Amino acid sequence: MKWNKYKLKTTTQAEDFVSGVLMELGISGIQVEDNVQISQEDKEKQFIDYLADLPEDDGTAYISFYTEEDDNAEQLLDQLREKLKEA
Repeated sequence: MKWNKYKLKTTTQAEDFVSGVLMELGISGIQVEDNVQISQEDKEKQFIDYLADLPEDDGTAYISFYTEEDDNAEQLLDQLREKLKEA
């Protein structure tokens, strides 16, 4: 199976909104990349050996998602554009 990867540039404030729009369109697996620092409480809940020091948060976030190569990606992207314009 082949996949297409898409990466959206947004703000950290809009991460949840964009993620919700993707879920409405049937995209359930997403990856969020940002520089938001993890709270001490969240650090204690995670099972990791090493937590990287992040640069200062500049408010930028990237959301990646994948579609199967066979899916109608253009139609999905058009729907995504329309929903994001409505906001």
